[in-house]
Amino acid sequence: MPHLEIEIDRPFKSGDARLFWRMLKFALPYRRDAFLGLTFLLVVSASEALGPYLVKLAIDGPIVHSDLQGLAHLAIIYLLIMVGGYWASVHQSVRMEIIGQKVMADMRSQLFSHLQKMTASFFDANPSGRLMTRVIGDVDAIQELFTSGFVTVLGNGLTLASTAAAMLLLDWKLALLPLGLMPVVLGAAVVYKNYARAAYRLIRSALSRMNGYMAENVNGMATVHLNNSAELNFIKFKEMNEGYKRELLKSIRYNALFYPLVQFSSALSIALVLGFGGERMVFRGLGVGVVVAFVQYVQQFFNPVRNMAEKYNVFQSALASSERIFQLLDRKPDALDPKRPVTLQAVRGDVKFERVHFSYSSGRPVLTDVSFHIRSGECIAIIGTTGAGKTTLSNILLRFYPLEQGRVLLDDVDIKDLARSDLRRNIVLIPQEIFLFQGTIAQNISLDRPGVTDEKIKQAVELAGATAYFQRFPLGLGQPVGERGALLSTGERQLVAFIRALILDPPVLLLDEATSSIDMEMENLLQRALCKLMDQRTCLIIAHRLSTLNIVDRVLRVEGRTVREC
Repeated sequence: MPHLEIEIDRPFKSGDARLFWRMLKFALPYRRDAFLGLTFLLVVSASEALGPYLVKLAIDGPIVHSDLQGLAHLAIIYLLIMVGGYWASVHQSVRMEIIGQKVMADMRSQLFSHLQKMTASFFDANPSGRLMTRVIGDVDAIQELFTSGFVTVLGNGLTLASTAAAMLLLDWKLALLPLGLMPVVLGAAVVYKNYARAAYRLIRSALSRMNGYMAENVNGMATVHLNNSAELNFIKFKEMNEGYKRELLKSIRYNALFYPLVQFSSALSIALVLGFGGERMVFRGLGVGVVVAFVQYVQQFFNPVRNMAEKYNVFQSALASSERIFQLLDRKPDALDPKRPVTLQAVRGDVKFERVHFSYSSGRPVLTDVSFHIRSGECIAIIGTTGAGKTTLSNILLRFYPLEQGRVLLDDVDIKDLARSDLRRNIVLIPQEIFLFQGTIAQNISLDRPGVTDEKIKQAVELAGATAYFQRFPLGLGQPVGERGALLSTGERQLVAFIRALILDPPVLLLDEATSSIDMEMENLLQRALCKLMDQRTCLIIAHRLSTLNIVDRVLRVEGRTVREC
């Protein structure tokens, strides 16, 4: 039974400010780029604020007085300011894109590193498709926030402030007209935020479930075809896809309600400025340039609001994604390495289980009060019915799952006092289902470990007596294995795992049904390789085949949640 854990799609408790701060921490190492980007952003905002004012000066000055020279000077100044703003905008975009790419790379690296520290129980409860959504899709959403979202907030915030200040300085009475509508727009934005935030959280969750289901079906496509369940699986996927579509449509409706409201507020402000400004221009001597400048300022004033409305989905998507990423990063492994781990020197391979109690899920014990001793160099077979807990013993010994009670000792040292990397360097497991990575046979033997040369691989293959067997392949040890080793047979994958263990040269060897589901020729080859592996090592073999029991020193039976010697 898998160890069931809390699903990491639960709602996040912290507020937006904390989420933003945690995201900004990833950008702190690149504050020089951020400072330059902010500087360019100030230049852009200043150029936008000066543009309408220069138009006002041109209309109420040189144009009214037919001063062509003065008009030419203002036109040149206007052009230079716009060119400067354009130049600053280009450099600001480049700087923010650099920050976004660097943050994305750092975040993905941290997520991948964190996942590697998680125990087997975590992966039992969280499908690979959902985790892939976090590492790829959710990080992409946050990258977009850094490259365009933050720029939208800062840039448009500066534009709003500078435009409001320019309008108040130009004519505070006319400025009150567009400014008076801002509480309505901001109130609508708050309401929109609450609905859109929930919608985007559901969108990311629905996408995660759909990705997980798709990955599971692709990996198990052979089983799907064998059981004629393709149509049923398609119906399930279609339901998930429809659910994802419904959540997306909800967010579109929220956008469709909010964005036109901002446009209407802009149009209403321009109408009010034209009405009241025109009345003051006719009866009170207000300059034409002021009204023209105000129309431009109003458009410029509501442009940031429109931009933020368009980018708000970026924020909501990024916030929903950040919730999920930080939930994952906040999820601590069940079994942490000790702060000061014990370092084993010249491991003998003496293994003891002392009064061990273990359950995968609460209230359903698998092992109770298990105690036994495997002496250094001894070979023990573990037998028992399916589900009795044989594989659980190897999972406990390798610290894939934490113990409830009791101790497991390696050379009289509690394995909880060892670093997991050190423990697994000295104890190697060859499981029944061998996982191979994309690449060649040689690459899957070496696993890119430092010091594992081609010569060492050939020596290990020769020691296992498999040189002639691998010469059957057209490319020998350079033969591709395919995805998950699909181009090799079960026995061939097991043979690769045996040779991989020979190169590691571990003091303790665990074999979990490692010679099952193979033909007699391969079994003979694996038995010879096994004899080489067992030589002068402590071995614990989980086995059903009686032929395996002939090469062990003792046999232990897992029965009734405990272990007895036969």
